[in-house]
Amino acid sequence: MLAEIFMTEVPKRIRNFIGFEFGDECVVIGYLGQGGCGNDQSSQWLCECKCGSEFKLSRFKITNGKYGQKSCPPCVYKNRVVNTVPMIGKRFNRWLVLKEVGRTKNRSIKYLCKCDCGTIKEVDGCLLRRDVSKSCGCINKERDLRGKNNPNWNPNLTDEERQIRRDARKGLISDYELKNWRKQVFERDDYTCRCCGAKKSPFNAHHLNGWNKFVDQRYDLSNGLTLCIACHKLFHKKYGSGDNTKSQYQDFVVNLYNG
Repeated sequence: MLAEIFMTEVPKRIRNFIGFEFGDECVVIGYLGQGGCGNDQSSQWLCECKCGSEFKLSRFKITNGKYGQKSCPPCVYKNRVVNTVPMIGKRFNRWLVLKEVGRTKNRSIKYLCKCDCGTIKEVDGCLLRRDVSKSCGCINKERDLRGKNNPNWNPNLTDEERQIRRDARKGLISDYELKNWRKQVFERDDYTCRCCGAKKSPFNAHHLNGWNKFVDQRYDLSNGLTLCIACHKLFHKKYGSGDNTKSQYQDFVVNLYNG
């Protein structure tokens, strides 16, 4: 037994599992030391399966009852329950299963399927049974989710506000007044973060009273201040975006920087 080379005497401070039976007629036959892989740093033991194979296990996998390991890895793989649900000829949403074509890396069966639109494609059987894959993509193409049909549509925004938001997502600023306001805020604050004092760009011009809720203060110089990217993200992560207030910023500074 080659593993005997690495076996050592069980320390007194560790519970001795030699002779302990678990799983499907497996037994612990030796101690291999302390520490394992990843987060499992418990004691390591040499075990023998009923098939005669020897394998290494941690104390956690030996004593974890129904969630522990039952046998050696080859036996676990051999006894794995393979899905035997008949799939050929069945319909899953728009897919019609034609035939089995192989297995994925995770050992799931792949099927050749035909969509109602005529597209033929290989699909993972798990995705069919779990109702994840419903078509080749034609369902989404048929849905018109643009404009007012989009569930995220906000009827309170003007066309100008929507354009500003679209440009902002692309990293652009299209509104002249907004550009000018940002520049004035940065110049007044000497390109310095008013929170942490950082002088290195990039910066954001933060609205004390939010853009959505306080429309009349959007371009008010006294309603803006310069924040570095890190402080700006930290603020909006805590208080959300759009409907912020000056009191939220004051609370942010007091609690996170002066607390």
